[in-house]
Amino acid sequence: MALTRLGEAAIALGDHTAAREYLREAVELIPQIPPQWQSDAMRTLTAVARFVLSEQPAKAVELLAFVNAQSVTPHQLRVELQRLLNELADRLPSDEVAAAQQRGRALSLEEAITVVSLHNDRQIGAR
Repeated sequence: MALTRLGEAAIALGDHTAAREYLREAVELIPQIPPQWQSDAMRTLTAVARFVLSEQPAKAVELLAFVNAQSVTPHQLRVELQRLLNELADRLPSDEVAAAQQRGRALSLEEAITVVSLHNDRQIGAR
């Protein structure tokens, strides 16, 4: 999804305002993604997890666990997920990581979309 790629580029450039807007728009489109392209939705949710990693690490773990539990998640994305999860496991208490992973694995796609709502300053990604 082009919006996800733009969000990832904005993250890399340190433009958090643009990243937040691109990823918000990408998340809004997830319900419209056809089943055969659901791996794009998983990439979008992974990008959001990367975006919130430093400020909301438990939320990032939750999202990564959700994406990792989905059968449509491609192998190369799983490799990235594991790297990010390992990084987060080094920063959070193990019980917090385990609880966030359990919550993430239990989410439906609709619930994951709600978790990553980027509509206002009180939601994920507000800077």
